[in-house]
Amino acid sequence: MSKTHMLFALLIGSSLFYLLEIEQKIVFLSIVLVASIFPDIDTPYSRIGRKIKPVSSFLKLVFRHRGFLHTVFFLILIDFLLLYLELGFFAFGFSVGFLSHLIIDGATKQGVKPFYPINFRVSGPLRTGSFFENILAFLFLIGILFNIYRYFF
Repeated sequence: MSKTHMLFALLIGSSLFYLLEIEQKIVFLSIVLVASIFPDIDTPYSRIGRKIKPVSSFLKLVFRHRGFLHTVFFLILIDFLLLYLELGFFAFGFSVGFLSHLIIDGATKQGVKPFYPINFRVSGPLRTGSFFENILAFLFLIGILFNIYRYFF
């Protein structure tokens, strides 16, 4: 679910504030948030897919859900484009959000093939929309609040 993707990405992104010196925190977190749901642009039922349904439907037809747009290769392509445009800061934020998406999808029963078309699947025990996913989302929120508390106090 998009809320779990976004909360996990915020947890990772806000944790990076303490490991790295990130100056534009709001811009960075905004990029991370968008990137955390971006791979689901390949389904018209996702949060991002509903906003651009014709594009999303086309991408689903061409790439299938959790196909190429859910791979490290697609991330590399986007990062090269952002670096070419001299947007390295954006590339870093996008990578953080995108990889957080792949990690969460990799924890689900459906899983993900991060190196598609190479037939290597990463999957876990989590069911999308389950009670346990909601517990995880709540724990991510607690972690974010802890990071906010650390930042201000």
